[in-house]
Amino acid sequence: MLDAGIFMQNAGKIYRNQNGDKCALRDITLSIRPGEYVGLMGMNGSGKSTLARLCNGLLVPTAGKVYVNGLDTRQAENLQEIRQLVGMVFQNPDNQLICPVVEEEIAFGLENLGLPLPEIRERTAWALEIMGLTALKQHAPHLLSGGQKQKVALASVLAMTPAYLVLDEPAAMLDPVSRRELLQHLQILNRREGMTIVLCSNEAEDFMDADRLLVIDQGSIYLQGTPPEIFVQGTELAAIGLAQPEFYRLRQRLADTGWPVAEINNLTDLVDLICQP
Repeated sequence: MLDAGIFMQNAGKIYRNQNGDKCALRDITLSIRPGEYVGLMGMNGSGKSTLARLCNGLLVPTAGKVYVNGLDTRQAENLQEIRQLVGMVFQNPDNQLICPVVEEEIAFGLENLGLPLPEIRERTAWALEIMGLTALKQHAPHLLSGGQKQKVALASVLAMTPAYLVLDEPAAMLDPVSRRELLQHLQILNRREGMTIVLCSNEAEDFMDADRLLVIDQGSIYLQGTPPEIFVQGTELAAIGLAQPEFYRLRQRLADTGWPVAEINNLTDLVDLICQP
């Protein structure tokens, strides 16, 4: 059996319909190890959402193989365990919220698992606390703001204690403040709780805290490396419609005027360099 982690071996996905076949992914080979924070960046239609759905068996590959902790996603008998290991959060939280009260929403999945009531209460309270929702636990989800709804959707998944958390454009519908708060919560889950994070987005700014970044274009891995290694490649990113984070664009402008900024990868150090006597 393979080691713990999510593994793809020459995985591909073709969507077949009456208008003809469409290749969404081709020949994807990658590994995501426990405890990593991995970003999947690409434009809409690049294939990153399809890749995300391969991670927990919502989709199965039409070529190659996908394993989660050694379990083959193509085998139906593995899917229940795989989906307990890999939690999914999607772009629109309204599609995931079904209960009239926040606390009930978070407990819903746990009740379906048939867990003892004390454990349900403990997990629900933990998820509410870690997402900063305790004060809203008796509120109606549909009356919350977009950012609060996304936190409830995330808390509902967290209560299931997945080993891997896959998020497909979770901040796409959020305002800048809510986006920052969501990304801060993901960092806490990864750094403090040790949860493996796989984040999909087309916004480079969302990946500043990631350990590793995969850039997806036309169904293939176009670039991969650490965020600093990827974000310095402004020309390559622009070629597929992606922009560097503001910090790296600023750093490049300073470098063009002679500033020694090549080894600086955060705003604090950049400010210190500029402001030094």
